Amino acid sequence: MTSLFSLAAGIATIEYMLDRMDIEKDIGGEVEADLARLLQLPQSEEELRTKVDNYVSYERHLQAREKARREEAKHLEGLAQSDARKITRMKEAVRVAAGMLGRTKLEGHTRTITVSQSKKPALTIDADALPAEYKTLTAKESWNVDRKALTAHIMTTGEVPDGVTTRLVTSIRFR
Repeated sequence: MTSLFSLAAGIATIEYMLDRMDIEKDIGGEVEADLARLLQLPQSEEELRTKVDNYVSYERHLQAREKARREEAKHLEGLAQSDARKITRMKEAVRVAAGMLGRTKLEGHTRTITVSQSKKPALTIDADALPAEYKTLTAKESWNVDRKALTAHIMTTGEVPDGVTTRLVTSIRFR
């Protein structure tokens, strides 16, 4: 009969070998051969049966641990997405509050929040409706839009050509 201590030591040895295979990328190599020899070492048929049962139990344990870790990863991803939404909502609330206070900089005792708008507008472009002077047809039958010329025109004249919508981008920095 195998003692509990020797079973734990055997599992620890297997765990170490599997980790080594993972780290060294030793598939079909020296470590895998050592792992296979562990199964071949029993002194009796009873010991072999015990080892087989232990291997199967350990493999099921690894499968359960893998599943739990994948579920935990999904859970953590959900929490990360929730945090990202909270940050977005918080920044929007700060933007509104700064506007109501008529300030672009909010100072705390040790931290500062700055709200600023971009000088250049963000452009959403419908190339089909855009005037020809701001676009060229490429070899792949798609439009290549000259965004620099388009932005310069909007900045100097204030006119927004057909096919373009603009919006100012507000950035909020927490320091």
